[in-house]
Amino acid sequence: MPDVHFETARNSELIFTYQQRHLCSSIHPTREAQQWASYHQAKWRECRSIIVLGLGCGYHVRALKMATDARIVVLEPSREVIQAALRVHPLDLSESELLHWNSVESVTAFSALAEATKNSYAVLVHEPSAFANPSLYLETKEFLLGRKENGLRWLFQNRGVEMPAIEESEMNLKTLEPVLEKQLNGELPLQPALQALRELIA
Repeated sequence: MPDVHFETARNSELIFTYQQRHLCSSIHPTREAQQWASYHQAKWRECRSIIVLGLGCGYHVRALKMATDARIVVLEPSREVIQAALRVHPLDLSESELLHWNSVESVTAFSALAEATKNSYAVLVHEPSAFANPSLYLETKEFLLGRKENGLRWLFQNRGVEMPAIEESEMNLKTLEPVLEKQLNGELPLQPALQALRELIA
């Protein structure tokens, strides 16, 4: 792993840099990870699944696992980072769902993500990881949250519901429900779509 360099944080915890960049605190990575999980708690507190974009050194994933019983799925674009994080946390991450992804299109190939998005879920971005390729992280987050037509269509498909015809400008989970309600007009075929949308927003 030529791009990975292991070192010890000031509090003696094992960490590593990737391409000469720190992916977690070099002082107290566990404390930083706990603060990160706490900061995002409002997003994941009631969710059955949490999708994390970016593995980093794994401390934030470990903090989430300690704070919730929710299913945690991690997407990471670097195989080297996955291998290095498993070396830092061989027990905490060995049973985690760590997926290597390098494009928005590859997201649909993961059965773990299809399962995770069938119920209430949150998408969290690990900012130090996203620094290297912010567009990939942003586009993937928007896809998973249904902010793009292809993402929303995929989310509906995961629930076995056909998505109704919606204008591109209306592709937003937070604003789409009233649009669907207008289209309902008592038509039962759209009811499953509306229920699926409410579950996505929840």
